Amino acid sequence: MGNSVRRRLGAIVAVAVLVSLLVVPPASANSLAAPSAAPSGAAAYVGSAGYGYPTYIVRRGDNLTVIAWRNGTTVWALMQCNNIRNPNRIYAGQVLRICGVAVHPPLPPYHPPAHWPPPPPPQPCPNYGTQPYYGCPPPAPEPALPPFPPVLYGNWHAQFYNNTDLSGSPVVERNDGAIAFNWNWGSPAPGVNATHFSARWTGTFWLAGGRYAATTRSDDGVRVWIDGVIVIDGWMVQAATDNVQWVQLGGGNHDIRVEYFQATERNLVYFSLVNR
Repeated sequence: MGNSVRRRLGAIVAVAVLVSLLVVPPASANSLAAPSAAPSGAAAYVGSAGYGYPTYIVRRGDNLTVIAWRNGTTVWALMQCNNIRNPNRIYAGQVLRICGVAVHPPLPPYHPPAHWPPPPPPQPCPNYGTQPYYGCPPPAPEPALPPFPPVLYGNWHAQFYNNTDLSGSPVVERNDGAIAFNWNWGSPAPGVNATHFSARWTGTFWLAGGRYAATTRSDDGVRVWIDGVIVIDGWMVQAATDNVQWVQLGGGNHDIRVEYFQATERNLVYFSLVNR
């Protein structure tokens, strides 16, 4: 073989070796390579300027299957947006557009609320017989009550109950000189509720014969018996209310019983028996 032929063959072999070093080993586009099939550190992103997509620079040992797996896309999408006809023909240094990636829409910008933490939901204000919630307005002033007739003074035996129906045993017993009380939103005695309580007063009184006006003022319910006969029955939840009943009484001792219950808000009870 002549020297000229040898020189030509040597040049062809050198070109073939150079091409083999540059061309990426062929890979099947239909098989997914495992993550370990790609050399470590093979991923190399560059900017997307001029492409509109993220880009990737092909390195030795890469194939489209591995590149697609790493970047969350498909071989078909890479072939379409990079105009690749043969998936086995990519080369080191080639810049690929990474398209077909499932991208979640960006979250809207976070704007904290104007007040943080948010204010608590509004709470109903309790009646003022108990400790009110913070921020509740003070109770509205009650309207002034008209003058009340002179009360019946004497020895009244009083019993107080922590319920509104006078049931069970009294929690407080005492003697009162008259039934003329305005406790407002407070308790009538230590140990007695400020709301939802009841009371009973009993006494025997000497009265001259005549026509009498039995009068009560209460918030809430009240009722009155004279000698076992009910003469006033205002046993209901109500604002401060006056009840008047005329009775004819003979001279002598008379047994009188006054019962009262309080539900909510202001606590007051008065009793008068005046000979008119």
